Amino acid sequence: MFKIKKCILIITLFVFMLMIVSCKDKEKEDETSSGKTTGYTSNEVFEKLSDSMKDQPDMTTVTSADEGSKNVFLIFSEVDFDKVEDFVFSYSTKGLADEIIVVHTKDSADATSVKKDLEKRLQSRKATFEEYNPEEGKKFEGAVVLTQDNCIVLLIGNQAQNGKYEFNKMFDK
Repeated sequence: MFKIKKCILIITLFVFMLMIVSCKDKEKEDETSSGKTTGYTSNEVFEKLSDSMKDQPDMTTVTSADEGSKNVFLIFSEVDFDKVEDFVFSYSTKGLADEIIVVHTKDSADATSVKKDLEKRLQSRKATFEEYNPEEGKKFEGAVVLTQDNCIVLLIGNQAQNGKYEFNKMFDK
């Protein structure tokens, strides 16, 4: 009888250990699909890119943690906000062309949709500024939309190429 109880105890412990290991694998899987495959949050990517674009004017910055961020997100993307892990949207306070947008989606399929939305935004803003303020329109010459895994970035400004270089350096491109 003692041997049977001991065997049941060992089997129970073994099953319990398997469950723990399975949960750990699930956590890693969830983290991989959460938009953090890059190893950076949107705020961290934004800080590095912003630091590399030293000539920016005064900027207003909104993050996904801010109140009303869902409505702000709709300014530049039609993707369902629930599919977004986090974002940072920084734009010129004085209505100039400069912008930095960093978005992490929860799924890479949604990253493609956000990228298309940011490319549309880039073209729309370029057309507006070329007509409205040709001097600001020059800032679009180096403007780019970049992606890495679930991270999508839009850079508009005189030093957007510096931001592109920093982005590529962050992800060893």
